[in-house]
Amino acid sequence: MFKVALFILTIFFFASCTTTETNYYDFKMDDKNAGYFKIEESPGLIKMSAVFKMKDKVSVNEFQLKLEEKKVTAYKIGDKDWVNFNYGTNFYPTSAYPLLVKDVKHKVVYIAVHEGENEVLGATELVRDGDLVTEKRDNKIIRKFWMGGDKIVKIYWGGATSTLKSSLEEAAADTDLAKSQN
Repeated sequence: MFKVALFILTIFFFASCTTTETNYYDFKMDDKNAGYFKIEESPGLIKMSAVFKMKDKVSVNEFQLKLEEKKVTAYKIGDKDWVNFNYGTNFYPTSAYPLLVKDVKHKVVYIAVHEGENEVLGATELVRDGDLVTEKRDNKIIRKFWMGGDKIVKIYWGGATSTLKSSLEEAAADTDLAKSQN
């Protein structure tokens, strides 16, 4: 009996270590749903994709981050090859916000790197006030993140917003993108 119980606990442990959490968000521009945004987190990997339509053209922006613990070791943009992230301690790609904002208690300062241009952008602050985490660089607001527990429930992108939804279909409501992209 003990061996059976131990076996079942082992299965649950490994299943919990390999699960992927997927969060879907709408993607609104000028208060109109233009598409959706998705964040998938699993041990060692974060995948993000934004799918939106502007002027009858569908755009797909995909980012992936490889992690060791909470350190980014490589990133990938779209279908390009993986790029090793060989910066020092406290350097993070701009797409690493799902990793960073959850841990902000009061204020975190990191060095942002624009992964598309491989350019160091400089010191970037994440400041928490209640459920709001504001990202600033050079005293300018870059993004805002509203938290619900350990989940990002709303993102302000500087002209566009994304709000957490329960499914892809809900996130892509009022668009034809849910049918064409998965």
